Amino acid sequence: MLNRPTTINAVGKVGIVTLHTNRGAIPATIMGVPALPNTLLENQQQGLAMAVRAAHLATEQHKVGVIGLGNALGIIAGRGTALAKATPANVTTGHAATAWAATQITLMVLEKRSNPDEPVGLFGIKGTVGHAVAQGLLAHGVPVVVSATGRTKAMAEALGCTVTSHADLLLSCSLLVGAATNGPVLAAQDIVQATTIVDLALPPTIGPGRTRHKVLTVPGETLYLSGKITASFWGRLWLLFANYGKGCVFACFAEPAAKTVFDLPDTIGQRRLSLETVNEYGRALTELGFSPKCESHTR
Repeated sequence: MLNRPTTINAVGKVGIVTLHTNRGAIPATIMGVPALPNTLLENQQQGLAMAVRAAHLATEQHKVGVIGLGNALGIIAGRGTALAKATPANVTTGHAATAWAATQITLMVLEKRSNPDEPVGLFGIKGTVGHAVAQGLLAHGVPVVVSATGRTKAMAEALGCTVTSHADLLLSCSLLVGAATNGPVLAAQDIVQATTIVDLALPPTIGPGRTRHKVLTVPGETLYLSGKITASFWGRLWLLFANYGKGCVFACFAEPAAKTVFDLPDTIGQRRLSLETVNEYGRALTELGFSPKCESHTR
């Protein structure tokens, strides 16, 4: 159970992964926080306690200067603000890099489909990453369709999104972006046509079960690094189980590396990221040698 003290004591170093970038080698200490995204959301106080312990261990024992929370820890406890107050290290959520990667990968999918005017159905517009992805796609002239009500509907319309029903979105869009933080938001039986989904959610956007139509899934935040990625034994195991792919990491993992090298804007506590901030992180990642990777697999 998450509320047992032994869970906090289980926080600790997993391994070392070193990113050999265009600006030199950047070692990353992987700290393990034993909780799933849904559990962290349900008990944010305990999630924060584990994050604080991990931060103290990382800064005091391993001399870490920048702490990357990743998408799950990045949405709890004031989007990193509580942790930032509890540690002298610089804290980053991973949201800016994730939004940039997801936008670029979606544009790559559109280019492969040879239909630049095709509408994209977006899930997660209410969240920080989903909102930023919507901005990025709209800035490239891509029609974005969402299903929303109330204040979220008004916000989406103000951005320039088309707002429709859940069913109509799935009928009108065969390319989807799953940017809801913890998924799933779609049942397998909801899929009414052959569909491609650029997916960021963990667990995945589409729930378990067999779909009636072919679904191609494209990981939405995979970045390839032109330089080598080396790791300790446990670091290699972590990379394997994280399923990044050879020579790749997720954008939320690469964001602290960019923050280490460049003087980038802080994003802690921000519910909304400007397009300028997202693109600034994208330029920094590109300069380090990261590039979005667009690779699909069949569900």
